[in-house]
Amino acid sequence: GFYYLVQCAQQKKWTMVKPLILMGLVWLAQFGVYYELILKPQINSEYLQNYHREFFLFATPSNAEEWRHNWIRLREILNNTAGFSQLSLQLSILFILIGSIALLRRSLSQFVLLCAPVLLVLLAAALNQFSLIERVVLFILPFTMLLAGLGFAELMRIPLRVVQLTFVGFGFFILWNYNYRSLFYEKLNFQELTAGLDYILEKNGKGKEIYVDCASRDTYIYYTGIHPHKSKYAKLEGAYLFGWNDDNFPEIALKSETNRSFYVFTGGSPELRERHLNEVRQVLNQTDEFSFAFCYVYTFQKK
Repeated sequence: GFYYLVQCAQQKKWTMVKPLILMGLVWLAQFGVYYELILKPQINSEYLQNYHREFFLFATPSNAEEWRHNWIRLREILNNTAGFSQLSLQLSILFILIGSIALLRRSLSQFVLLCAPVLLVLLAAALNQFSLIERVVLFILPFTMLLAGLGFAELMRIPLRVVQLTFVGFGFFILWNYNYRSLFYEKLNFQELTAGLDYILEKNGKGKEIYVDCASRDTYIYYTGIHPHKSKYAKLEGAYLFGWNDDNFPEIALKSETNRSFYVFTGGSPELRERHLNEVRQVLNQTDEFSFAFCYVYTFQKK
């Protein structure tokens, strides 16, 4: 929308502004329906608010810690486009700055097309209205890559062979350090709930002893009730599944008919998980724990 508005202003095609406004109103109406039906029922969830809080920006950072927080959030976006080494990060910043300046000098409308989405997302994050968690901002990563590519191209215009070869070497350095060639010979394990379920089976656990965190409930339902080999975990059916707003595991476990209980997490916020566990440890005795590939199972006994 901004891209076309800039073009209309530059070419003085004011008659084209009306359809742009109409499209904007349609977009707002669509988002309004989406908000009312899907976002609004979830927006007051304490779990979701706590989960995304650390992925907002401070609009007016007032101390070194807040500045550091903002830098980490921006650094994570850059790391996901250029890699995680310090040199890759520095090169990414250099390329993006040069590419942005070159694009602004060459074409204002194209600058708006590539930069406005990134700047608007950062503004929304500073207003605590949009999360900068990596999987949520995937759509802005191509913009940063394109800007970095433009900056690289500008530097390659320098008519010195040694400079050009240097930056080509930097490019190969980024490619070599930011890839997952290990996936050709190593399995990637992440949030392996089945490993936790296998652990509970080894401990001769039963479904009524299991309490599944809200972030893990869908995976638990799949492996115990839908997966082709669900019979393997039939003994573990009937667990208590927490909802997004549930925060009462100690009380529920105390009321349980069983003396032992297993608390299951996969992924989720480490801070929230630790807070829950500290609350549980005040009323129950922790006797064992299991962790593998972001799957955690904690065993408790009643005091």
